[in-house]
Amino acid sequence: STIKDNPKVSEFASLISKYAIGASLEEKEIERAVIALNKLRKSEEVIDYVKRIFIEKPSLSSNTKLLENKARATMDMAKICIDTGKNYQTSRPMKAKAWERARVYLDDAERDLINALNNADSEVEKDFIRRDLVFLERMKKIAQRPKRY
Repeated sequence: STIKDNPKVSEFASLISKYAIGASLEEKEIERAVIALNKLRKSEEVIDYVKRIFIEKPSLSSNTKLLENKARATMDMAKICIDTGKNYQTSRPMKAKAWERARVYLDDAERDLINALNNADSEVEKDFIRRDLVFLERMKKIAQRPKRY
């Protein structure tokens, strides 16, 4: 069984998420909570939590770790949509929605990664972000609309 499907892990992730949302956490604690949720593959929770943090604490909206983890979670969501779009058992309307949603997720992730790159201090951080951008470009090619002639 995968980590994602494990009920105890899901319960733990839910606990982390509720604690992180309810508590007035410091920047490093927020980063740790986001990283923990991302490791548990709780992509939607990561995205929602980071968006909420950026609203509640605008000073953190340029935090490279938060932006990068939100982008990775968003790319994970895009991957789910791409897999749904590729699934031959998925209905045609659902496939269309999945491909469109994948493109939206990838645009959001790209925006976050570029923002993270612009705010990164170290070259090591910038290299990781650049690798994520290269991977994102591959995903965008997979998710692009087919050309009609």
